[in-house]
Amino acid sequence: MHTMGGFEMMKAAINAVADEALKLRVKRPLVLGVTILTSIKKEMMNQYLRVAGTVEDQVVHLARLAERAGLGGVVASPQEIEVIRKSSGDSFLIVTPGVRPVWSSGNDQKRMMTRGEAITKGAS
Repeated sequence: MHTMGGFEMMKAAINAVADEALKLRVKRPLVLGVTILTSIKKEMMNQYLRVAGTVEDQVVHLARLAERAGLGGVVASPQEIEVIRKSSGDSFLIVTPGVRPVWSSGNDQKRMMTRGEAITKGAS
């Protein structure tokens, strides 16, 4: 789900997932929250989304909200792995799109890294 939906939405979704898993007698599935897309840079976030501040600060804010709401992790740019890890700990999953080989074109990706760099920084 997208974390920009806010705490209430994420909490309601987690509660609904937990209720359904209980009814079906299955383990609750992992629910992840998308933070800021890897195709977004600071200028785009500020101007087009009208969200002030830095991408890093917004991603950390959204990751903390997701964790408080009960999500198992987030989808975030590899460039924010370290700050998310620092604020959320080792058990919180960080799935990183925007991972490309050094020789690859970025296409629409603005905030990316190589696979080795992402793993070294703590991507799940």
